[in-house]
Amino acid sequence: MTARITDTTTFDVTSFADELRAAPGNLDVGTRLWLENNAIRVWEVRLEPGERNPCTLITRAYSVGDFEHAGDTDIRFVTVELLD
Repeated sequence: MTARITDTTTFDVTSFADELRAAPGNLDVGTRLWLENNAIRVWEVRLEPGERNPCTLITRAYSVGDFEHAGDTDIRFVTVELLD
């Protein structure tokens, strides 16, 4: 599988070149895996202000993506990854 950049308007691609090259090997959807079984993975995502999650390759018919917390307080949420 080859990663393809579809939108470069929010960041300078050259600043993240190493991270983008590594993205296909990063399958972590969150910052901490809480639970995994044959049907799901439950992830916690916790970011401090200004912190960003690295680019990730989502293998469940999604895309490579990242996000950055632009607020002024910590954020925390849970995401559930549905497995095949």
